[in-house]
Amino acid sequence: MALFPSLRSAERRDSLENPSVPLSSPQAFALFGGDVSTDAGVTVSEYTALRTIAVWRCVSLLSGTVAGMPIRVWRGKRGDPSNRTAVDFPLFDDPNPEMAIGDLVEVSMVHDCLWGNGYWLKVPTQAGNDIAEVWNLPPWSVQVSRKTPINVGRPGSKIYRLNGKNQELTDRDILHFPGLGYDGIKGLSPIAAARQGIGLGVASEQFAARLFGSGSLMGGVLTTDQALSEKQADTIKARWREKMTGIGKAHEVAVLDSNLKFQQLTIPPEDAQFLESRQFSVEEICRLYGVPPYLAMQVDKTTSWGAGIAEQSLGFHRYTVSQWTDRYERRIDKHLLPPGLYCEFDASQLLRGDMAARFGAYSVALSSGWVNGNTVRGWEGMPPEDGLDVYKPIPDTPAAMPPAGKDPKGS
Repeated sequence: MALFPSLRSAERRDSLENPSVPLSSPQAFALFGGDVSTDAGVTVSEYTALRTIAVWRCVSLLSGTVAGMPIRVWRGKRGDPSNRTAVDFPLFDDPNPEMAIGDLVEVSMVHDCLWGNGYWLKVPTQAGNDIAEVWNLPPWSVQVSRKTPINVGRPGSKIYRLNGKNQELTDRDILHFPGLGYDGIKGLSPIAAARQGIGLGVASEQFAARLFGSGSLMGGVLTTDQALSEKQADTIKARWREKMTGIGKAHEVAVLDSNLKFQQLTIPPEDAQFLESRQFSVEEICRLYGVPPYLAMQVDKTTSWGAGIAEQSLGFHRYTVSQWTDRYERRIDKHLLPPGLYCEFDASQLLRGDMAARFGAYSVALSSGWVNGNTVRGWEGMPPEDGLDVYKPIPDTPAAMPPAGKDPKGS
């Protein structure tokens, strides 16, 4: 168990000024040239990618959305909600002394979105028969392989090594959340897969900063055929500012003497193209993470994700968020929960429609007799009330009357 305290201390060393920063940290990796250069002329790594605003937004949106869902634990069989009971699982109430379960999931999702792999370290109790705490592991410090390669015969169990140590850990010690991959062992880094597109966004930001910082966007120039001393030039510039700048002098007419000419400056068309490049890079990053551009604040184009916010949120959950929650649920079921239990991320708050739509659906459900008033109050996050546990009976549907002049028996 001596391995675990050293891991926790290594996670807190987040300053390059601190000589105790481990060489396996992403800061040290970037410092010693570990970033990979792109065709855009910039270097991009999983650590530096968050400097791109679109990457930050997509990663924070996905991680925050998944982390914000309560995790419900049930006794029963997944897929059969009619025969299940809620179970209190203390580890999800207090996973470790420093974090709530939402914090744990959020950090793990950030690791998945950047490195393609999230890891939880399972710290056993003193007796060793249960799990006392769960901690995030930095993905850059974990090496994953198989004890026996799959091409040799029956594949061996997955083994994990931390910070290059010889000690082998297994799924009993580590809960692994791999992202998209092709070998069944480890997920691929989305940043590595889309390094060129992210590099384009970084290069566009650097170009924009240099363009504005270089003074290339000055309003214009005053020119004359006469030779001017530095003092004369400063005097003319000061008089121009005094007469022509400021909101109160907008649309004023300038009268120039001494053969002075004013020439307004604009951004050259080839330089203005960086605006389009930046917009394209945002869309590419949104495609990478499955985030609709409007959620990344790219609102200059219409979206095909639905007409209303509720429909758009439903599409985002169905095609992006649910893929992550399903992946986490099944890994937790298999490697963390005792047999007979399973968990679900509660997406009810994310999928709630507007008030008119919800109340209309509640009315239909109540009149159909399959829910009662307290069920609806629970959906709205309100406590039950006395007398609302009664189910409204479904009225009998009267038989259809035959057309006039017809015998009901068809004769």
